[in-house]
Amino acid sequence: MSILDDVLKEEYDRMSRISENIVSEIESLPKGYLSEKKINGHVYHYLQKREDGKVKSRYIKEQDVESYRVLIRRRKELEESLKNLEREKKKVERVVGKDV
Repeated sequence: MSILDDVLKEEYDRMSRISENIVSEIESLPKGYLSEKKINGHVYHYLQKREDGKVKSRYIKEQDVESYRVLIRRRKELEESLKNLEREKKKVERVVGKDV
């Protein structure tokens, strides 16, 4: 193996470790999106997500809404980062070969 192959292998391993960390963090964050419903003049917030082909809603207390917004935003950012990282890993695989 050449020095370049060694460096690419190390980079691939580093990307794999980062991927694993991102996946575990994504799993710890809430899935879905926040929705607002106005009922009898009051605004209620719900965390909605799809489960078994159906949309499930869970009421979120007013004081928790902003923290859920932050967590959901973080999940979206991590999912995008993971997508980009997987794309980069495939590039390294093509250069080095499947034996990484």
